[in-house]
Amino acid sequence: MAIHRITDEIEIPLSLEDTWEFFTDPRNLQKLTPEDMGFRHVYEPDRPQVYPGMYLVYKVAPIAGIPLTWITEITEVKPMERFVDDQIQGPFGRWHHIHEFEAKGAHTVVRDILYYQMPFGIFGSIAHGLFAKKQIHGIFDFRRTRMKELFG
Repeated sequence: MAIHRITDEIEIPLSLEDTWEFFTDPRNLQKLTPEDMGFRHVYEPDRPQVYPGMYLVYKVAPIAGIPLTWITEITEVKPMERFVDDQIQGPFGRWHHIHEFEAKGAHTVVRDILYYQMPFGIFGSIAHGLFAKKQIHGIFDFRRTRMKELFG
């Protein structure tokens, strides 16, 4: 089964410190997720900033409004540089999302590197070609647009 990679990058007019604070608050993820994904926290995160070993539990409805539980673990945090979330349970065979942050003067470059794999063997490959790839790219397009709205 193929492992797919998506990279995305945007420069936003916020300091590294303010950018880090926003992106490492798990409650802000919903602000960067399209409404049609049906994304919501199952319970409030136990802390306002991510930490290694933190579990985040969401409900998502990416296909036909059918709710699924998505559990991710924050597996790495390097303050002011990067954090990583990995799917423990959810709609993908594999999900490894690296969030990187780099100061650029008074601005910050926000970089996402995502490795994912579809479940269900050949059926997952077919679903990837029919709609999943487009949907995942759409999520990153939405995030980029939303960041421009939120941060200018």
